Amino acid sequence: MILEDKKASRGWVLLLVCVALCAGLDVLILVRPDLLNHNSEYQWRVLWHGKRGALLWVWLLWSVIMVMAFLAWSQASKKLKGAKLDGLAAGLIFILGILSPLVFFQIDRFGANELLVRIFVQDHTGYFSDAAKFKTRENLLAAYRDPGKFPAQLSTHGRTHPPADALIFMALNRASEKSGVLQGIHKTLFGENTRKQIDDHFHLSLAEQTGGMLGLFMILIAASFAATLGYFLLRKFFSADLCFVSGLALVSMPAFCAKTPVMDQVFAVFILGAALVALSGKKRRWRQGLSAGFIIGAGAWLSPGVWSAGLLIPFLIAAKEFQTQPVKSSGEIFKSIMIVGLPALAGAALAVWIGSFVVQANYLDIFQINRNGWYYNNDASGRVSRLKWILFNPYEYLFWSSFPIFLGFLVKFGQEIRKFLDRTHEPGKIDAFFWFSLIFIIILNISGQICYESPRLCWFFLPILANLGISGFHQDMQNLHNKALFLMIILTALQTCILLIVY
Repeated sequence: MILEDKKASRGWVLLLVCVALCAGLDVLILVRPDLLNHNSEYQWRVLWHGKRGALLWVWLLWSVIMVMAFLAWSQASKKLKGAKLDGLAAGLIFILGILSPLVFFQIDRFGANELLVRIFVQDHTGYFSDAAKFKTRENLLAAYRDPGKFPAQLSTHGRTHPPADALIFMALNRASEKSGVLQGIHKTLFGENTRKQIDDHFHLSLAEQTGGMLGLFMILIAASFAATLGYFLLRKFFSADLCFVSGLALVSMPAFCAKTPVMDQVFAVFILGAALVALSGKKRRWRQGLSAGFIIGAGAWLSPGVWSAGLLIPFLIAAKEFQTQPVKSSGEIFKSIMIVGLPALAGAALAVWIGSFVVQANYLDIFQINRNGWYYNNDASGRVSRLKWILFNPYEYLFWSSFPIFLGFLVKFGQEIRKFLDRTHEPGKIDAFFWFSLIFIIILNISGQICYESPRLCWFFLPILANLGISGFHQDMQNLHNKALFLMIILTALQTCILLIVY
């Protein structure tokens, strides 16, 4: 009884501290946003481009949506079990993932129209700009193959990614050009004044504007689908309750909606999808490995960042094996990784080879071109010190994930350190998922390949980070039930609203 009282007291103290710190940070962001966003090579631009009057009602609206989802889940979880409960959770998270940017972006001075505008801005989603500029596959590939014209001709993102991204937008533009129905939908959703302003600023025809709308739909759907994949991936390790609450936190994060729309949300589908497939089977796991590798290889034609799945999957397999009772030996774990990993290499190679015929370009040549573009972008922008970014990335990533999640992550880290130092602990009590996930993201950071906008580049890791943050509160606030966890989600949403107003 005394132990339970101590746990309850610790939970209340943690809850009050979190609320006080979140309130203090939110006030500081509003009063002095320039204090929080500087390193010697980069600053988040303080824009004040949001409607301050919309902050309260948007926050309250999203809170009401969260309450409704939370209550629906609470009632359903009493009646549904297993696959049906997971299906409901996935459906709710998918719908909320679509609603998230649509609701939060009402704060922006352009409202939800800002989402479409971002498709057309070259520095945000440059693949559409490349598609509109080059029009055909032949012209696009010629720009990649001409080393003298390559840096200047392609957009910032086009230089560092294969041509498949621009080819997708070209296909959407062609579909829009041929379809009066799609153009009619665009006219219905976006008024004449909006269409005229887009034409004035970007010089885009109605068909191209419609193609941009389809690109926006693709990215929004991909983000929501990635969130549901994240839920199912977490379910390999944790209870449905914890995974669902983590999903609510995910779709409320600044990094989830404030960075929308970006193709990194599409890339996340390949990374998380490959990881989920790799962990799905218990028998004939080589098939899962082959399929996961094929997904990675296909995704690599969209972004070199998809190759990070090849590092994530072995760590997740190891974490899964550590959950078994009795805990397997290091040799058995290595064998499990190889059973999946070797076929995955074959699957990735096959997908890359097939992609070379589809795109009509050699992947190794494209990869080298993208590497040159990566160095070109960093040199041109003055971001040349990898050490500075290795030190800055964790701060930037956690800041855009929201302070409640950041604090929950620190609490979780402290909990796991105490377990690790406790000589009387049982091996199974250590959260292997936490440690292997942490090791993965640290390796990714110290590789020096993440330079600028780490919340966007590491978007695929957000479902895992949401779980790590919520898990920290979940353990210390169990006696406060789900109300405390729900408060963390509401505080996360408030920070999302504030960041959309300022940055």
